[in-house]
Amino acid sequence: MSDEVSFFTALDGANIQGATCQSSSQATQFHVSSGIVSLQNVQLISSSVRFVGVAGSFSGTLKVVASNVYLDNATFLSGDRGGLGPAQLADGCTMINNRGAGGAHGGDTLSGNPYTSYYQKGCGDMIAPALLGSGGAGAHQYSPSSGGRGGGALHIITNDIRIDGNISVNGGTGGTYSRSVSYYGAGGGAGGSIWLEASGSIGGAGILQANGGSGGFGGGSYYGGGGSGGRIAVTGSSSTFTGKMEAYGGIVGTGPAGTIFKNISGMLELIVDNNGLTVSAAAVTPLLCTNCSEVVFTKVVVTGASRVEMGSTPRQVCCRC
Repeated sequence: MSDEVSFFTALDGANIQGATCQSSSQATQFHVSSGIVSLQNVQLISSSVRFVGVAGSFSGTLKVVASNVYLDNATFLSGDRGGLGPAQLADGCTMINNRGAGGAHGGDTLSGNPYTSYYQKGCGDMIAPALLGSGGAGAHQYSPSSGGRGGGALHIITNDIRIDGNISVNGGTGGTYSRSVSYYGAGGGAGGSIWLEASGSIGGAGILQANGGSGGFGGGSYYGGGGSGGRIAVTGSSSTFTGKMEAYGGIVGTGPAGTIFKNISGMLELIVDNNGLTVSAAAVTPLLCTNCSEVVFTKVVVTGASRVEMGSTPRQVCCRC
């Protein structure tokens, strides 16, 4: 479906591609319940969007515009592996040699073991994340298309939002390659983007994930690099959200962390957390912002063996607390 779709009240069991689904009146709701839903590059525009007991998947970018949005605790909305394909780069990311490096987004990635000059450089915007995750590099010149896919992108614009379910835009695992003891496995895909813009309240106890995929195993002790974590940004006037937010790098090949940004009533917080995965000195998380040269944070947390780089090149923002 490529044109605007009107008069939708239920999307149960739907498979929709490239459409704008707009309710026929402000009183109408999109209500998805107990169904398996597949969405590709879709916009949902309504007074209310509710996901109840849904096993939903999306690829590309899913945009939701509504007065209120609700996901119950039985809903799993997944954009895992819904981003860019093997060795495909998100806008602004760069790559040196399609061989073993993890997909980049929130962080700069390398090939796995041994670490080499094969890499991808991170990209995107930590405050307004909208990019799909990059795909991991191929295992070797003989297997260039085996990298893990990047994660998809979700953008919600609303007054109030409550998330008790699970939203994920994780990267995929890189392929294996064991033809020779000195060949890399493929890189894992990068995590995608989750961008929640609420003019009112943010609540719930769910989970938001934009984790990188693991690198694939190669010959001998060689393996591909982990994909970088993606980017999560949450904005609201108040928050009672008690759930988890994750933007970890891929486990195998130890990809770098992505970024988690919060703006709650003007209080700016940045979290860079790699869940204890120690990365190479070159696998850093650059603090990138498209339309700002300096950000003054209320709180910055760099933890879990993360490495952060800021203000050293024109592409990086300078941050102060």
